[in-house]
Amino acid sequence: MPVILIIVILFLSVYMTVNILYKYTNHYRNSNRDLESYRQGVPYGIRLANFGTTNSLYAFCAHKTLGVRSFNFALNCESVEFDVDILKHYANHLDKGCVVVLHLNFCVSMYRCNKLDESRKAWEVIPSKNRIYYSVWQLFMHFFPVAPWQYKKMARLLVDVENNQSEIYKYASENQSVKNAKIMTKGWLDLFSLHSLQSSDIGEKNRNEVSFNTAKVVEFVEFCRKQGFLPVVVCPPMGCDLNSYVSKEFVHATLGGIERKVREMGIPYFDYRRDERFQNELSLFIDGGYKLTHRGSMKYMKLLLADVQPFYGIPINNRTLNNIKR
Repeated sequence: MPVILIIVILFLSVYMTVNILYKYTNHYRNSNRDLESYRQGVPYGIRLANFGTTNSLYAFCAHKTLGVRSFNFALNCESVEFDVDILKHYANHLDKGCVVVLHLNFCVSMYRCNKLDESRKAWEVIPSKNRIYYSVWQLFMHFFPVAPWQYKKMARLLVDVENNQSEIYKYASENQSVKNAKIMTKGWLDLFSLHSLQSSDIGEKNRNEVSFNTAKVVEFVEFCRKQGFLPVVVCPPMGCDLNSYVSKEFVHATLGGIERKVREMGIPYFDYRRDERFQNELSLFIDGGYKLTHRGSMKYMKLLLADVQPFYGIPINNRTLNNIKR
């Protein structure tokens, strides 16, 4: 009996050590890069905050190079309703007069929290109980991401994969851009049960989700106003290959109501989806048309802040965004 107990203790010790070490590998961290800033701790005195889904995350991927007190709250596969939760949870980390950017696209207007598996966000983003669903097995895998039979994961302790942080400095070829646009479009069609991105007929279920998310955008904006923040609602740039699949009628059906509500509230609403400065320059997108590269992000953020400045009638630059006023 003592021998068996020793073997069990030894096995558990090795197993726990393997899991601890695996969490330091690129193989593990690559799929959760957007969570790392949360893990490191959200700072106080933020003067520029960004929220939104995947293309929003990359639209602000170069925010640290601006030299301002900023934070990128955006996450891969993110819903507006969870953005509202994040904003409220971290509101005391933002200074009055903070520029708060909420990025939207036609997909996020139809997306609801937990439509896809978002269990990885259940612990780091808002540590207290939140609306993210997860199973007992997913909870176990959060603490022990390597199951005893997953030898390939264990092998990553010896031979790791490349760090994907460098992807923001790379861009797709012309042929790859065309392929990526087709793949992304098919993914959205399947996810939202759509026939195409050319028609205004998005179906009753999607129309209901758009109405729900319109109300959530209004809630986001109203909360910003009450807190003394400066909200901005934006559609980030997309490349020409991806834009070729999307009609004005479809965009109106998915984003038209949100734009109307935001403008009625007197809040700036900018749409850069078809901005000519981003249509035919592949070096601005990692995938050809959805995720901005570091260079694309720098170009975009400068344009956005320049457009926000006259709307609110305040200078927006390194000095003013670092001028903390409590």
